[in-house]
Amino acid sequence: MGYAARDWFIDHYSTLEANRGQLVKLAVTEYDPRPGATGDAPIVLMVGGRSVPAEEVFSGWGGTYQWAQSLTKSGIHVFFMDFQGLGDSTRPVVMDDVINADRTDLPKLYGGTIPGPPTSTLPYSYPHHLTDSSSEIAELCTVLNWIATRLAGPIHLVGYSGASFIVGRCAMEWPEMVASLFLCAPAFPPWGLSEKPANPVPELFGFPLKLQGKKETLAAWNFDKRLGAEREGYVEDMVWERILEHDPKGAEWGRQVGGVIRYPTRLWWGWNDAKVRADSHLGNDVRVAIVYGTSDTQVITRRPDDGKPVLDIDPSPRPEKSGPPFDCRRLYPAIQGGSKLEISIDKTGHFMQWEKQAEVLHRYTADWITKKSIENKTQGRYHRDSSGGLVSVP
Repeated sequence: MGYAARDWFIDHYSTLEANRGQLVKLAVTEYDPRPGATGDAPIVLMVGGRSVPAEEVFSGWGGTYQWAQSLTKSGIHVFFMDFQGLGDSTRPVVMDDVINADRTDLPKLYGGTIPGPPTSTLPYSYPHHLTDSSSEIAELCTVLNWIATRLAGPIHLVGYSGASFIVGRCAMEWPEMVASLFLCAPAFPPWGLSEKPANPVPELFGFPLKLQGKKETLAAWNFDKRLGAEREGYVEDMVWERILEHDPKGAEWGRQVGGVIRYPTRLWWGWNDAKVRADSHLGNDVRVAIVYGTSDTQVITRRPDDGKPVLDIDPSPRPEKSGPPFDCRRLYPAIQGGSKLEISIDKTGHFMQWEKQAEVLHRYTADWITKKSIENKTQGRYHRDSSGGLVSVP
């Protein structure tokens, strides 16, 4: 099945404090499974996580890792988007000044100690977090409304990693807009913020910009691999090169260490155990699928020595934190409605879309949208073992 691909830049009046009221552009990519045709193809909007552009998360390369294109081949009309500060969406100008990078991240530009004091001792020109739950929900609604002006029908939401904070909240607050929710490796802090804090702590949210180098990225990825996640050897370099294509300034800043990812600091709230338990829409008006890898070290808090999940996590000592600690396994019991399904997948980690079982993820997503089930399951908790069978989990 063929499809038409098109990139859009959607107008949005920013609600960020850094550029409030300015007209910005939100990058959206569309894959139309039946160009020029009319009909009722399912519509999905895919939303990425904290630091990686949506194109790399969802579009990938080479067929095997093309999550969005795979859905289109199943007859689904696909869109994916980036919030401000990521990918090809507008980056607020405060992100273009290295003075605004988290002080603890500056050594990543040089592979070690910062050579000289100027940048490291100057005050931040914008001493605040950059984006938050309100701004990103507003951006998501702008894109949802734009889609709704062109296509009829509710929209399925796919959220990867940190996007769960935003798409989950959207499904809770506007269930009439959401046909279903599919969460891959969702970040879920059981003791995260319920409301926006009046005074976010400065050491956590007193700067607008974070930096992440290749070494740091691979360290997290390799922890997953050590616990059993399987991927092809060439993938890590391919992913990194494609990410940097979206951020030439990050590539230039970190040229001594192979480039860095620039991404905005975020203050997220309203997505925790208490808020989800109090919600009446998830699992009732909006059916929810949760899929994660058993080797995921990003959204399952683990012991640093052996990587085993921490079963008894103490609440965060800082209630201002959006998380960690994270535990995606606690999301399923927090959802009170019965139309919910959880599947953990053996030998996969946080970056399932770039691992050997990526096509399983593609199929599960398409089936949840088109068949309202996965492996003929509509609810319950299951584990996909190494043979590909599903085993019920208590």
